[in-house]
Amino acid sequence: AAGGYHSLFLTESGQIFIAGTTVLSVCADESLRLVRMPKHVLVVQVACGTYHCLALTDDGSLLSWGRDSDTGRLGHGRHFDFYEREQATIWDGNHQVTRPRRVTALDGVHVQEVSAGEDHSLCISAEGGLYSWGDPSFGRLGLPLEMPGTDMSFEDRIAAEMEWERWCSVPRRVCETVQFTHASAGLQHSLAVSAQGHLYAWGAAKSGQLGNGIDATHDDDDGDDDDEGAAPVRLPTRVEGLSGV
Repeated sequence: AAGGYHSLFLTESGQIFIAGTTVLSVCADESLRLVRMPKHVLVVQVACGTYHCLALTDDGSLLSWGRDSDTGRLGHGRHFDFYEREQATIWDGNHQVTRPRRVTALDGVHVQEVSAGEDHSLCISAEGGLYSWGDPSFGRLGLPLEMPGTDMSFEDRIAAEMEWERWCSVPRRVCETVQFTHASAGLQHSLAVSAQGHLYAWGAAKSGQLGNGIDATHDDDDGDDDDEGAAPVRLPTRVEGLSGV
């Protein structure tokens, strides 16, 4: 699996090795280093985001590690406040998970596929459920979120954003009426394939990456996601003209 600045290698015996400028260091390292996993864990799939890693085990559990974000791309819940975040930098190590940790919010869900984007993550359950968590900007999570309004006072907006980020920092079921088989998290958008072979896309649309023929010249309704006049799609939307995907 290839991330922004690092790579993961999964062996036949279920061990994971990491190389590159890792999520836990700013120093480039060309050597392979073993990732220490919890005991009795057999990994069957790995995924890399820009700054984080995901590992799927043979019993359907999901583990994550790396640099967390204020919107919780690791899926462990938001555990620091706005003022701590304002004083931190992405490299300061304050919000790192240094060893793979089980995503407990998915206990009881048998995960069968994972994907890591820049600042969000997706997974598919054995029952066809699609789950997302992390940064909701551009609608990339596919959840019906009510964005904090611009007419709020500064204090109310900060409080609303904190609650919004806390809600997004653990996995949430997406589009419960559709069963999915595959998902892929990109930079600012997401894709998923349904059990019927239909492709769904959502998130940023300014470069035509959703395949929906969406005109990206319309102004975004909340004005916060993009300064180039994109019109993101906030819910999974079927890409017309494709079948048997």
